[in-house]
Amino acid sequence: MKTFEGKKIGIFGTGSAAKCITEKMANSVSFYIDNNPYKWNEDFMGKQIKSPKDLLSEEKNNLIIIVASMHYEEICQQLYGYGFQENINVFNMNIFVNPLNLPFEAIVREEYELLLEKVKTYLHSSLRNDVDQFIVGYENLIPLDERVVLIKNFLDNGYDFLDSHLYLLKDILPKYDVYFDYYLALKFEKEKSFSDALSLYEKILASGLNPSIKEKTIEHITHIYNHKISQSQRSIQKQQMEATSGNYYVHLMQDSIYSDKFIEYIKEKHNFDKHKFLIISYKKNIQYVHEKNLKEDNVYTFDSNTLSFVTGSELFLKLILESKKVLIHSLTDLICWCICRYNIDYTNLNWIIWGADLYSYIDVNIYTKLTENCLEELDLLPPSGNNSLTNEQLLYRKGAIRRLDNILTWNQGDYDLVRKHFFTTAKLKHFYYPLPVDHDSTDLTNTEKKCKLNLKDKFKYVLLLGNSASPNNNHLDIIYFLGELSSKNFCVVAPLSYGGPQQYVNKIIDEGRKILGDRFIPITEFLDPTDYRDILNQIDVSIMNHKRQAGVGNVISLLILGKKVFMNSEITTFSVFKNHGIALCSIQELFACNNIDEIISMDEYYKEKNIENLKQFYNETKLDYSLQMLFDDTESL
Repeated sequence: MKTFEGKKIGIFGTGSAAKCITEKMANSVSFYIDNNPYKWNEDFMGKQIKSPKDLLSEEKNNLIIIVASMHYEEICQQLYGYGFQENINVFNMNIFVNPLNLPFEAIVREEYELLLEKVKTYLHSSLRNDVDQFIVGYENLIPLDERVVLIKNFLDNGYDFLDSHLYLLKDILPKYDVYFDYYLALKFEKEKSFSDALSLYEKILASGLNPSIKEKTIEHITHIYNHKISQSQRSIQKQQMEATSGNYYVHLMQDSIYSDKFIEYIKEKHNFDKHKFLIISYKKNIQYVHEKNLKEDNVYTFDSNTLSFVTGSELFLKLILESKKVLIHSLTDLICWCICRYNIDYTNLNWIIWGADLYSYIDVNIYTKLTENCLEELDLLPPSGNNSLTNEQLLYRKGAIRRLDNILTWNQGDYDLVRKHFFTTAKLKHFYYPLPVDHDSTDLTNTEKKCKLNLKDKFKYVLLLGNSASPNNNHLDIIYFLGELSSKNFCVVAPLSYGGPQQYVNKIIDEGRKILGDRFIPITEFLDPTDYRDILNQIDVSIMNHKRQAGVGNVISLLILGKKVFMNSEITTFSVFKNHGIALCSIQELFACNNIDEIISMDEYYKEKNIENLKQFYNETKLDYSLQMLFDDTESL
């Protein structure tokens, strides 16, 4: 086929269509043709209007005529009489008119073949400039159409390559129909259906297919939260989808000792076959869930990286969408993203709060000044603005929490914080985890003889500092304070085997040994629950310097054993325990102590009272009841 390059171009017609073609074409127009004799020799769009008979004097092989008229068939017959041929030197204007004037739904649902035909026609005619201009116009209107990106790539390889890969272009529409979602979201927003609009915007943002639209999508989400919904407005209701309810419960879990213990507990106390445990691993190997549990048919492991792809998440999504209820054991960023990306709203969603999944996303300062300085020195201090609405992960979290049916926790204070900082209609359901340490089998009289780490042989008093290697334990404040005490007859045990970056762990070990010498005993390897229980039995005092709820399992274990616990009085956990008659000491009281004896001292009455009240607050009957309500009473959850 002859190309357009180097040829004169005439447009047959002098109406709005001719003007539109002239504006859209990259090639310049030489002249216009019209059958109206009153227009001959007049000027149109800066060029002369000619009579059709003037075409007889033109070199046909060097002329292209574009018919810009609704009377295309009649004009073509006229031109054929002058020796011109269709698709050789006569073309229909529709080839050059961008279909963007059509209704949007027609473009994205029905007219995509027209887009491809135009691209092929341009390529056949070597009108690469027009192709580029055409694609830019289409993309400006529909920036999320991922097919355009493919067409751009194929253009560099020519028509034959494009034609042989059309199946890819056709296949991508049903899989990534994100651009349609974008305009549908705009429609919902305009109609004030803000919940529907948010769900689609979050899905688009999580899809990540076209970065050019990300900023606009975030602007829309931010605008809805800031201007369309007030804190008092709780009318955003979770959309109730009609779906067939499954007959099993799905647990989304991390690789954790709590996950392992929970699986064991369900196996022992409940109908194990009615549960499916989906362990999401963020590391190469599973460390904490026992191998015997991993071998169970209803325990699945998923690499966190594969869930970012549709093909890697098919089983994961199938198990969720066909379930009766989903229990999210810690609402991680990845799970929030999945909920938004795949718009998981078809099943009953329940969030079991762990702590970091709440406090890392609200305006609560969880570090002391010493910890902040340490993290800054190690270049580990989280960037400011984590709680800003422009933070993408926070937007996914807001979208996930908005879709929840229930929030599961024993701590009313944490639930209140969720309601304060997030838009949700989720109800509070009381929930207790089985403790990872089994205290019923503890033999207190023989512990010191059996324990691999017998601390009481060397030290009169044993202090426990924190529950993990996470910087929110604020270790340094306590290490420096204890280092000032004149007494040397105590040691400090610091569990540092999980939960924090290695640079921070190394810093705490270095400072601990520098200040306390061999009295600082870091635990850097994961211990079997039995061995850890034996260490807890030797503890005299536990110091939890968190500024947010954390380490509750450890605290309960220590209180059951009659140990003295220091805790920040401003956190929700402190208030809950106090309200149940459990005597705790504040961190402020610790810093007021002048010697180790004051720190250790605890009235026997309070010790016994703590054990009694704690067993009323947390016991197997309550644990069983909370799980029974989850798994057996459909109406209660």
